[in-house]
Amino acid sequence: MDKTLEQKLNGLPMPRPLGDPLMSLGRLFKWVVPVTLVLVAILIIVSFVDESSDSTGLILAGFGLFQILALVLTFSLGVPDRKVNALYLRNFRKDLESEQIREHLEIALGPDFRLSGIRDPRKRINYFLRPFIVMVMIIKYAGARHLGLEAETDWKARIWASLAETRLVFIDLSVVTKYVGEEIQLCISTMPLQNIIFIVGNAVDEDEWKAKFVADYRLSEQQKDQLQLAVWRPDADSNDEFMARIGQFVSTAELAPKARLTESYELVSDSILSAKEHRSEQVKKWAKILAGSVLAFYALVLFEEELYFFPDPVIWVAVLIIAVFLGYVLFQLAIGIRVKHQKLTLARQFSPQESRRYFTALAKTYALLFLMVAATGQTALGLYPDFGASGNDEGIVIIIEDHG
Repeated sequence: MDKTLEQKLNGLPMPRPLGDPLMSLGRLFKWVVPVTLVLVAILIIVSFVDESSDSTGLILAGFGLFQILALVLTFSLGVPDRKVNALYLRNFRKDLESEQIREHLEIALGPDFRLSGIRDPRKRINYFLRPFIVMVMIIKYAGARHLGLEAETDWKARIWASLAETRLVFIDLSVVTKYVGEEIQLCISTMPLQNIIFIVGNAVDEDEWKAKFVADYRLSEQQKDQLQLAVWRPDADSNDEFMARIGQFVSTAELAPKARLTESYELVSDSILSAKEHRSEQVKKWAKILAGSVLAFYALVLFEEELYFFPDPVIWVAVLIIAVFLGYVLFQLAIGIRVKHQKLTLARQFSPQESRRYFTALAKTYALLFLMVAATGQTALGLYPDFGASGNDEGIVIIIEDHG
């Protein structure tokens, strides 16, 4: 860390970059699959060696293998292989309208970049629920639909820290609120202007726009010449001009920009958490995750071992929850397939060499959809014979004697 910056921090911890749940899950995935495979192997071995055992071990092993295959497909679709190095900043209210912009940017940037931004807090998945719906979380957080980075009250300080790891910044100017204005000021004070591009939704006079921007943010004439603008026309038949402009921007940007963190420190000094506040935030976060993990594990054991000892209404509620969950996963996968079809079409139009990568992602999504449909059918067939046969029912045995 720069000594001047360390002095300015005056004992405060350096803020962390924006949270990246998908990267964290990727690290978890590296040991979850091997551990699960070992457990499945043990179940299979015990089922074959122990002659007194029934087929339960093999059934559970098959279910485990199915889960591993579904997880591998989900993680390969959603877990990134690199940190975010292209930030997209915008007003949250325009997320759905600007989805196509981000899809075009992903195609234009290619495999060397990962584009993301702060996820709308209203669309985040609660830490407590994440252990229950890991697959849903990966599907929802992956890609450009709602983006996947996270921050709390210290969002500005964490954007500032993330800029040190960022190569390109895209700022959507369709709606400029107070917070978007603060992000603009932070970026132009921290990053080289040739690594920032502003996106407008309508055709504007570039000279007039630059003159107003220079006046609003008090830039010099030299900085004015470095400002870059891309025009997005949502109603246009083709966005060739937009894609060409992004390609030009990427080719002229600095390969390894040096963030001026010291110079822009004053802009974020009031949003940096103290060490005590940071620990408190982490304790609350991990307490929710741990509680959710314990309850999720218990729910799984309960479903496998104890569910049918409960009265029929409890069983029906459990089945309804499972049905809603599987239906929601299928719905999210259907959305994912639509988005990947759009990206494949864009890749074929603007980046044919990347078509195979997007086709592979589409094929994986179809495969995962097939697995989930199979899981839905398997669950329904497995539960149907037991409806109305809870542990409270008494069996009736009829003995027929043959007196010869």
